[in-house]
Amino acid sequence: MKKLHRDHRGTAAVEFAFGVPIFVTFVMGFWQVGLIYWANAGVHNALGEAARFATVWPVPSTDEIEDMVEEKDFGTHNGTLTTVDADPRGDGTILLRIVYSQPTDFIFFEGPTIEVEREKLIYTPDATAADADDDADEGSGGTGGTGGDGGDTGGDTGGDDGTCWHPNPKKCQ
Repeated sequence: MKKLHRDHRGTAAVEFAFGVPIFVTFVMGFWQVGLIYWANAGVHNALGEAARFATVWPVPSTDEIEDMVEEKDFGTHNGTLTTVDADPRGDGTILLRIVYSQPTDFIFFEGPTIEVEREKLIYTPDATAADADDDADEGSGGTGGTGGDGGDTGGDTGGDDGTCWHPNPKKCQ
């Protein structure tokens, strides 16, 4: 028994056999976390693209906004875009909600499916024009930046009717 106790041949192989599965599990875990972050970045990018698309003139319909997001190739390509919902608000804004389901896989067993959900409130040109008209009705001095004391109007102030097309209606005053 003492001779067997002093013999260290094969200990590296045994340590390797114990260590490699743990190491591979950690690497796969980091890979799956990276895929979740990639899906999150894809959803964030989709919201930005939809917001830019929704603020063009003339304002696209909510169906066109939803179709644009669904046609783009966002995410990690092994997940699914489960929900795209463009909800028009009464004040001329659109609440865009996107849900993306990202599955996780750890070689020998399937992990949980992570749902990445994000929302963004989009101000449409109709909303800024309505805000400018409301300010003009309240006597704030000018209709969308076309009148006033000759100061900086903050960019494109719209057409001849005085509507403001700037995303921030205060810039048009």
